Amino acid sequence: MSFDRRGSAATTGRSRGLTIAALVVVVAAVVLNFQWLWALLFLTWSVPSLFTGVTYLVQPISRDEDPWLYWIVVLLWLGSSVAMIAWEIYEQFG
Repeated sequence: MSFDRRGSAATTGRSRGLTIAALVVVVAAVVLNFQWLWALLFLTWSVPSLFTGVTYLVQPISRDEDPWLYWIVVLLWLGSSVAMIAWEIYEQFG
C-alpha cells in the first residue's frame, strides 16, 4: 500500500487552510483548557479513518495490513473523545 500523497489534495490550498485551522484549535484548547476542543480534534482524526481504512499515528496504519494496531488507535481516539465530552458535561451540569 502506497501512502505517497504528492499531487493529492494534501497539497492544495484548502488542505493548508484546514491545517492552519486545526493548529488554531490546538492552541485554543491548550490556552483555554477546553477538553471539548480536544474531543473535536480526536473525532476529526478518527471518523475519517473509519471510512478510509487508514489512520495516522507517527506513521500511516492500514486496517488491511495491521488491523489490531489500527483498531486500537481508532478506538482510543473515539474513546478519548467520548470521555472528554462526558467530562465537560459533568463539569457543567454535574
